[in-house]
Amino acid sequence: MNWVRRADVVWRAVPGYLVVATIDGDIVEIYGPGSDVWSLLDAPIADTAIVAHLSQRYGAGIDEIGRDVDALLARLQDFGCVESIAA
Repeated sequence: MNWVRRADVVWRAVPGYLVVATIDGDIVEIYGPGSDVWSLLDAPIADTAIVAHLSQRYGAGIDEIGRDVDALLARLQDFGCVESIAA
């Protein structure tokens, strides 16, 4: 599945920390590699590409990273920060 940031959220990042605010006033705080995921979402990208990128960058296993990425994307989608789009 492909994912992309929604254009109507406001966000700020510093190394290792990201805060995203929705138009409804919800705040999502993300720490560590999650901010790397957010930076990759500036254009549509497949979840498998996100996982591959993080696996290479951090040297962790695909399965472990895949679970973490899936959980993060689900959380961001629940808050309306990202959307899935057709491939």
